[in-house]
Amino acid sequence: MRKLLRLIIKFICKFLNKEKNMSQEDKIRKYSHSLYVEPQYSELYSLEELKIEKYCNWVRNNYSEIVSSWDIEKNTFWTAKYYLATKFLFITNLLLKSYEYAKEKNLKIILPYFIYYSLLTASRSLILTSPFENMNIKLSHLKIINKTSDIISKIDNQKSIEYKNIILLAKNNRELFSYKFPASGLRLINDNSNEIINQIKLIRELSLLNSQILDVLLEKFEDNTVFKINEDLESIIYQLFDYDGKIDENDYYNANYICKKIKRPYPLNFMLSEGMEEDLYLSWAPEEENDELFVPPEFIFNW
Repeated sequence: MRKLLRLIIKFICKFLNKEKNMSQEDKIRKYSHSLYVEPQYSELYSLEELKIEKYCNWVRNNYSEIVSSWDIEKNTFWTAKYYLATKFLFITNLLLKSYEYAKEKNLKIILPYFIYYSLLTASRSLILTSPFENMNIKLSHLKIINKTSDIISKIDNQKSIEYKNIILLAKNNRELFSYKFPASGLRLINDNSNEIINQIKLIRELSLLNSQILDVLLEKFEDNTVFKINEDLESIIYQLFDYDGKIDENDYYNANYICKKIKRPYPLNFMLSEGMEEDLYLSWAPEEENDELFVPPEFIFNW
């Protein structure tokens, strides 16, 4: 009996020591059940392990309900949604780099706009990748903020409060320099851009983590016949990419290609081909080489 007890204690100690020596990446793998973990998870790595476990369980449990009735219609809609979420992460990077360029070139008047919309756009990506069955794509700014705050609270209440305070302040600053334009310029407000950038990092990491958890659930799905695209794909594309009655040709092509080519949602960093990333880059790149001109980010996930 004592020998058995010693063996049990030895096993427990070995297990605890193994847990203690786990890398941050391994901890994310453990709770997300995903073999692939981004090394750029800097904000997630700063959180307590129990909080990461709690969040992953929340995402997995809610996605499991969605996946339990996965069909061709859901597959088509979520695949198109994941393209949109990935594009929003590119736009977030674009806005952040625009902010840096404007700051360097003393374009102060536009700084509150760039920094607010970079955080708001990242928030939209998080909502799109979160496990909500019937989430309205077109939300007001306040609804986006409240929903994102609610999602972040699933991993850390304090982070959720910080997010809401920071983005509401950024929103007020953007409105201040859209309508009232105080004579003292930006001296009237505090520069909290570093806090905003940290919030964006956390939101992007959560968006990617969400997509990895869904990917694991779909990999286990036995009925591969649902990984097909609805014949009514065009109406879904119009629903997601309607710009006041107009459809962007690149969005239409990308969403159509992704739905038909990759056939289901994958982690966000696998959603776009190199050609699509290049097309996004070229849409905002200068028409001619000039060191003085703004150059957009080349990659979405260069965090």
